[in-house]
Amino acid sequence: MRFVQALVRDTIATGLSRLRRTRMHARLADALERLQPGGISPLAYHYSRAATAATAAKAARYCVQAAEYAEARYARDTAIELLTQAWSASAGSRSPSTPTGTANTSNRSAPCCAPGSEPARSPAGNASGQQP
Repeated sequence: MRFVQALVRDTIATGLSRLRRTRMHARLADALERLQPGGISPLAYHYSRAATAATAAKAARYCVQAAEYAEARYARDTAIELLTQAWSASAGSRSPSTPTGTANTSNRSAPCCAPGSEPARSPAGNASGQQP
């Protein structure tokens, strides 16, 4: 779900309990997976925020794929954040199929970087990640 204004998104998000927000992300991720299976970044975002043992393997997989996409576009900070989310998801899962070997530094949300989403931004503020 994309909101035009951050105020609308924040108003809705603050009105939901943590449980309802988690369930909402899980439902959105399931719907996106059926309707837009190529939208790796939104899938990574919503599955990682669903935060259940049932969604952890998918969250880790989609976060790793989105990180690879970001790295290919020189958005290394975004790739690191996504790999951190993948690690957090795999640490919460008991499934042996989740990825390992990434550093766990934080659990911040990462900007979208998959095809059809907003481009990843570098610290310099441009989409390519290269210095001007």
